[in-house]
Amino acid sequence: MTMTASTALTEPRLRPRERESPPIYNPVSDDSDVPLHTDISSRHTYRVILNTTPKILSDTLSFLAESAERASIRLAYELRIDELRTYAAEEGFTISQASEADFWKFMKSAGFTRRAGLVAMDNGDLRAVWDGDGEDHLGLHFLGGGSITFVIFKQQAGRQVQRLAGTDTLDGMKERIHKFDLTPLVNR
Repeated sequence: MTMTASTALTEPRLRPRERESPPIYNPVSDDSDVPLHTDISSRHTYRVILNTTPKILSDTLSFLAESAERASIRLAYELRIDELRTYAAEEGFTISQASEADFWKFMKSAGFTRRAGLVAMDNGDLRAVWDGDGEDHLGLHFLGGGSITFVIFKQQAGRQVQRLAGTDTLDGMKERIHKFDLTPLVNR
């Protein structure tokens, strides 16, 4: 049979044999009014349970926002370190590669979401400072070789400000931040 333009519109098209879909977990009965979501690329149909969709969407959006925030903080640190390199060159010193490596290692592993003030010391080491509301303060001087000198000021409810200074490892410092309840100072 020859197909013309007019019969092409009226004649049903033969479809290639479609693949069988895998079984679908469906806690909702088939006669429900739960909408279907069809993934056109694979032609598989999935039931979307309405009461879980907002949670999944919320978790996904939170993850993306947090990832974007961390990427923004990293970019801000990169730009600041470039500024410090320029400043250091003008002042006749260089930024310590060992200090910078420790800074990046610490920041990546700690996952802080609040940006610190970042300065270069006269010897080229980096120092990060977080100042909070009231008397809370955390200063970290990255020495290189996995060592940090630190200064902590922590206001305890109804008590005087606790002051602590010393030297620690990168991992030990993360534990100290948690122990002194400084997490709100370094995270939003």
